[in-house]
Amino acid sequence: MKKIIVIILTTLLLISAAYWAIATPFNHTISDDVIGNWEGTCEVFADFKIGEYPSTHAEDQIFIVLKIDETGNVTGKIGDAVLKDGQLKRNRNKLGELIGINSDYVVTNATIEGKISSVDSIESRTITIPFNCYSKILKGSISLKESFKYPDPLFPYLVLKPSGE
Repeated sequence: MKKIIVIILTTLLLISAAYWAIATPFNHTISDDVIGNWEGTCEVFADFKIGEYPSTHAEDQIFIVLKIDETGNVTGKIGDAVLKDGQLKRNRNKLGELIGINSDYVVTNATIEGKISSVDSIESRTITIPFNCYSKILKGSISLKESFKYPDPLFPYLVLKPSGE
Protein backbone atom coordinates (compact mmCIF):
# COMPACT_ATOMS: atom_id res chain seq x y z
CA MET A 1 0.00 0.00 0.00
CA LYS A 2 2.82 2.39 0.88
CA LYS A 3 4.52 1.63 -2.42
CA ILE A 4 1.36 2.48 -4.39
CA ILE A 5 1.03 5.84 -2.62
CA VAL A 6 4.67 6.68 -3.37
CA ILE A 7 4.18 5.76 -7.05
CA ILE A 8 1.00 7.88 -7.29
CA LEU A 9 2.64 10.89 -5.62
CA THR A 10 5.75 10.58 -7.79
CA THR A 11 3.61 10.38 -10.92
CA LEU A 12 1.65 13.48 -9.90
CA LEU A 13 4.87 15.35 -9.20
CA LEU A 14 6.32 14.41 -12.60
CA ILE A 15 3.12 15.41 -14.41
CA SER A 16 3.08 18.77 -12.60
CA ALA A 17 6.74 19.41 -13.40
CA ALA A 18 6.22 18.51 -17.06
CA TYR A 19 3.23 20.84 -17.36
CA TRP A 20 5.16 23.67 -15.71
CA ALA A 21 8.08 23.16 -18.12
CA ILE A 22 5.77 23.16 -21.14
CA ALA A 23 3.46 26.04 -20.21
CA THR A 24 5.84 28.49 -18.52
CA PRO A 25 7.28 31.11 -20.87
CA PHE A 26 11.09 31.24 -20.90
CA ASN A 27 11.18 34.56 -22.72
CA HIS A 28 9.10 37.32 -21.12
CA THR A 29 9.82 39.94 -23.80
CA ILE A 30 7.05 41.16 -26.03
CA SER A 31 7.58 40.76 -29.77
CA ASP A 32 7.54 43.91 -31.91
CA ASP A 33 4.93 42.14 -34.05
CA VAL A 34 2.20 42.70 -31.43
CA ILE A 35 3.07 46.27 -30.42
CA GLY A 36 0.78 48.85 -32.01
CA ASN A 37 -2.87 49.56 -32.73
CA TRP A 38 -5.22 46.72 -33.70
CA GLU A 39 -8.83 46.88 -34.85
CA GLY A 40 -11.66 44.82 -36.22
CA THR A 41 -15.37 44.06 -35.99
CA CYS A 42 -16.38 40.93 -34.09
CA GLU A 43 -19.65 39.26 -33.17
CA VAL A 44 -20.53 39.50 -29.48
CA PHE A 45 -21.71 36.40 -27.54
CA ALA A 46 -23.02 38.09 -24.37
CA ASP A 47 -26.47 37.86 -22.80
CA PHE A 48 -27.51 41.03 -24.68
CA LYS A 49 -26.87 39.38 -28.07
CA ILE A 50 -29.92 39.79 -30.30
CA GLY A 51 -29.49 37.27 -33.14
CA GLU A 52 -28.39 33.66 -33.45
CA TYR A 53 -24.88 32.88 -34.69
CA PRO A 54 -23.98 34.05 -37.28
CA SER A 55 -26.00 37.16 -36.50
CA THR A 56 -27.20 39.63 -39.13
CA HIS A 57 -28.15 42.21 -36.46
CA ALA A 58 -25.91 45.29 -36.54
CA GLU A 59 -26.06 45.49 -32.71
CA ASP A 60 -24.26 42.12 -32.48
CA GLN A 61 -21.29 43.33 -34.57
CA ILE A 62 -18.93 45.28 -32.29
CA PHE A 63 -15.96 47.38 -33.40
CA ILE A 64 -12.89 46.70 -31.24
CA VAL A 65 -9.65 48.67 -30.92
CA LEU A 66 -6.64 47.47 -28.91
CA LYS A 67 -3.55 49.60 -28.30
CA ILE A 68 -0.49 47.67 -27.12
CA ASP A 69 2.57 49.68 -26.12
CA GLU A 70 6.19 48.50 -25.83
CA THR A 71 5.90 48.03 -22.05
CA GLY A 72 2.89 45.73 -22.43
CA ASN A 73 0.18 48.18 -21.37
CA VAL A 74 -3.10 47.53 -23.21
CA THR A 75 -5.91 50.06 -23.66
CA GLY A 76 -8.59 50.62 -26.28
CA LYS A 77 -12.30 50.44 -26.97
CA ILE A 78 -14.78 47.61 -27.18
CA GLY A 79 -17.85 49.05 -28.83
CA ASP A 80 -18.92 52.04 -26.72
CA ALA A 81 -16.93 50.88 -23.67
CA VAL A 82 -13.37 51.87 -22.74
CA LEU A 83 -10.75 49.16 -22.23
CA LYS A 84 -8.17 50.07 -19.60
CA ASP A 85 -5.49 48.72 -17.25
CA GLY A 86 -4.67 45.67 -19.41
CA GLN A 87 -1.23 44.10 -19.08
CA LEU A 88 0.19 41.94 -21.90
CA LYS A 89 2.17 38.86 -20.88
CA ARG A 90 3.79 35.95 -22.71
CA ASN A 91 1.66 32.87 -22.14
CA ARG A 92 3.80 29.94 -23.34
CA ASN A 93 7.22 28.85 -24.53
CA LYS A 94 8.33 27.15 -27.77
CA LEU A 95 7.65 23.67 -26.40
CA GLY A 96 4.11 24.74 -25.43
CA GLU A 97 3.66 26.20 -28.91
CA LEU A 98 4.90 23.00 -30.52
CA ILE A 99 2.32 20.84 -28.76
CA GLY A 100 -0.46 23.46 -28.78
CA ILE A 101 -0.83 24.37 -25.11
CA ASN A 102 -2.06 27.91 -24.25
CA SER A 103 -1.81 31.00 -26.46
CA ASP A 104 1.31 33.03 -27.26
CA TYR A 105 0.06 36.05 -25.29
CA VAL A 106 -2.61 36.96 -22.76
CA VAL A 107 -3.90 40.35 -21.65
CA THR A 108 -4.65 40.23 -17.92
CA ASN A 109 -6.11 42.64 -15.33
CA ALA A 110 -8.08 44.50 -18.01
CA THR A 111 -11.38 46.19 -17.32
CA ILE A 112 -14.12 47.45 -19.61
CA GLU A 113 -15.82 50.60 -18.32
CA GLY A 114 -19.20 51.48 -19.82
CA LYS A 115 -21.75 49.60 -21.88
CA ILE A 116 -20.45 47.74 -24.93
CA SER A 117 -23.56 48.64 -26.97
CA SER A 118 -26.91 50.36 -26.54
CA VAL A 119 -28.59 47.05 -25.65
CA ASP A 120 -25.97 46.17 -22.98
CA SER A 121 -26.93 46.68 -19.32
CA ILE A 122 -23.58 46.10 -17.56
CA GLU A 123 -21.35 49.11 -16.85
CA SER A 124 -18.12 47.38 -15.80
CA ARG A 125 -16.41 44.06 -16.55
CA THR A 126 -13.07 42.41 -15.88
CA ILE A 127 -11.75 40.55 -18.93
CA THR A 128 -8.89 38.44 -20.21
CA ILE A 129 -7.69 38.33 -23.84
CA PRO A 130 -5.64 35.28 -24.87
CA PHE A 131 -4.34 35.52 -28.44
CA ASN A 132 -1.78 34.51 -31.06
CA CYS A 133 -0.33 36.76 -33.74
CA TYR A 134 0.04 35.25 -37.23
CA SER A 135 1.18 37.24 -40.28
CA LYS A 136 0.02 40.59 -38.87
CA ILE A 137 -3.34 39.17 -37.75
CA LEU A 138 -4.23 38.92 -34.08
CA LYS A 139 -6.51 35.92 -33.38
CA GLY A 140 -7.94 35.01 -30.01
CA SER A 141 -10.90 35.75 -27.76
CA ILE A 142 -12.16 38.17 -25.14
CA SER A 143 -13.63 36.52 -22.07
CA LEU A 144 -15.22 37.69 -18.83
CA LYS A 145 -13.09 36.96 -15.81
CA GLU A 146 -15.00 36.27 -12.61
CA SER A 147 -13.75 34.81 -9.34
CA PHE A 148 -13.99 31.03 -9.11
CA LYS A 149 -15.54 30.69 -12.59
CA TYR A 150 -14.18 29.56 -15.93
CA PRO A 151 -13.83 32.60 -18.27
CA ASP A 152 -17.10 33.21 -20.13
CA PRO A 153 -16.50 34.25 -23.76
CA LEU A 154 -17.76 37.69 -24.84
CA PHE A 155 -16.02 37.50 -28.23
CA PRO A 156 -14.89 33.90 -28.87
CA TYR A 157 -13.78 34.68 -32.46
CA LEU A 158 -11.57 37.74 -32.11
CA VAL A 159 -9.73 38.69 -35.33
CA LEU A 160 -7.95 42.05 -35.41
CA LYS A 161 -5.65 43.66 -37.97
CA PRO A 162 -3.24 46.58 -37.62
CA SER A 163 -5.13 49.91 -37.70
CA GLY A 164 -5.44 51.34 -41.19
CA GLU A 165 -5.12 48.04 -43.06
